[in-house]
Amino acid sequence: MSRRFVGVDLGTHRVKLCEASASLRGVQVSSAWEEAVEIGPEGGADLDAAVAMALAMIQDRGLGGESIVVSLPGNLASYRLLEFPFSDARRIAQAVAFEVDGQFPVPLEELAFDHVPVRGPKDTGRALVLAVRKARVQAALRPFEDAGVRVRGVTVAPLALAQVLEPSVVPLPETEGAAEPGARVPVTLVVDMGHRSTEMLAFTDDGPVAARSVRVGGREVTLALAAEYGMSPVEAERAKLRDGFVPHRGMGTLTPEQQRAGAAMVRGLEGFVREVQHTRLWLRTRHGYEATRLVLAGGGAELHGLDLYLAEQLGLDVQPISEAPLVGVREDGEIDRATFAVAMGAAVGAIRGPLVHLHESATGADGASWLQQRMPVLMSLALAIMGFGAIDTIVQVQALDSESKARADELAALSQDVLGESITSPSEITSRLEAVRGGGLRNKLPQRGALDVLDMITRAATPAGKPPPPAQPAGVPGVPLDETGAPDSTALATGAAPTGASAVPGAPAGGAEAGAPAPVLDPSQGVVWDDELVLSMVDIRERKVELKASATRSSTQDRLALKLEQTGCLKHISKGKVRDQNERKVFEMSMDNMCTIPEDEQEGADADKKEGA
Repeated sequence: MSRRFVGVDLGTHRVKLCEASASLRGVQVSSAWEEAVEIGPEGGADLDAAVAMALAMIQDRGLGGESIVVSLPGNLASYRLLEFPFSDARRIAQAVAFEVDGQFPVPLEELAFDHVPVRGPKDTGRALVLAVRKARVQAALRPFEDAGVRVRGVTVAPLALAQVLEPSVVPLPETEGAAEPGARVPVTLVVDMGHRSTEMLAFTDDGPVAARSVRVGGREVTLALAAEYGMSPVEAERAKLRDGFVPHRGMGTLTPEQQRAGAAMVRGLEGFVREVQHTRLWLRTRHGYEATRLVLAGGGAELHGLDLYLAEQLGLDVQPISEAPLVGVREDGEIDRATFAVAMGAAVGAIRGPLVHLHESATGADGASWLQQRMPVLMSLALAIMGFGAIDTIVQVQALDSESKARADELAALSQDVLGESITSPSEITSRLEAVRGGGLRNKLPQRGALDVLDMITRAATPAGKPPPPAQPAGVPGVPLDETGAPDSTALATGAAPTGASAVPGAPAGGAEAGAPAPVLDPSQGVVWDDELVLSMVDIRERKVELKASATRSSTQDRLALKLEQTGCLKHISKGKVRDQNERKVFEMSMDNMCTIPEDEQEGADADKKEGA
């Protein structure tokens, strides 16, 4: 009996299930089911009700033991498109966790996130990152786990669609000069119109490149009909699905009642159309993508005349997903794509692995992620055995021999479980781990973080030695100061204040104001106290550090640069032009940040810099 794969689409109105099988000819979708979720007083339902319905559908059809991927509603996720100065997918994967920190309004440890690598312009790269609160993912999965149903993966609706939809990107008109430097890249925009939200996903021929979720959808149309006809939201929803239409030029003459209903529908769609237009502008101005084709999916795709209305409003080729080609997926019988496209994508994810994994215990089809989860334990055992071999006295070796044997036995048992064979040689287990991760595990771990870099810069900018005594109080020349820097009241009372001279060592006689500070002749001296160096901005990125500063001398920049170079990992320091501003010397500096990248990448980065020079 062939193995079955199940995709689950947790919609807010209806739960959809698709059953598929894999063969040499591709993926065959054999069955599809849907069940309505109990509708609340405002015409909607919560996710918990959808999860309960999905579990009941799986159990009723005896699918609890199959490979299952669940697709969460796209509005539960937040999306970001990150930029990288390199295009290698492996390096992007290593850097995503560092770059994504601070991108979302909740702490990173509270998020389940994953990414899809995206090709950027020239030799740069991008990553489409999406994140969902871990608590929300766990709450959705807990009923399945309690019922003994194993969920292989969790994805979101837009990325599930990406697994089955053929992009079919329409090229830009030749007059726009697609070959010019910086020209926009044509994309297909998939608009998945749900009840409470709409998810939009931009495709190139290489796959998804950007995503956006907006909180408008079919609900606004329902509420517009309810207001127009005095219905309840539930009644208006049923009337919309039964008789609703969107007027367009090809409809001919409408009766007054049809005009009234059509005008209400258009009012409900105003926010939706505006958000689609804003998304096109966002793609064009922010990321250099131009939407040349629109694919309409979701429950909204079934609204009569919506595709033609959008084509008139947007000036784009608009195609319902029921007419769009799919990639490597065949359907048995008549399956409504507008309804089941997300569930079909989740079923394909159950076969091939979803594009994104939001379930921490989910594993890839080849078990690679499962192996990687166990790599830290394997590595610690291997390093422990290597540490025993480094002991250089026989007495110490004998003293630790029993512990070494216990660690070796533990390593053998774990490697048998993970790799399928017993391995006790540290060099062999290390080579296996390097093969999985791409080599040099320890060298791929950054030795420092951004706070360490900031500490280096702060130390380089801090003058050596003790600070000089405080300056003479303004308007009171010749007043002696006590050891705290305050005027000496005892001396004032006894008349002991000297005249014609300052109590501050090095100050000009008679309290006259000092001129420009004397030059510092020794560049290796670093920053000195009367430089009065102030760092107004320090921007620390993965590969770059930029700072803005001001001081009393122009030479402060040169001496600061010399100290920064001595850190060993802040390299290729570029000094900016010194400008006069408010009687101070203002300058900017930039440098390559080698402190937060793994050791095995530093040599390559240095080599690339030299070749570029």
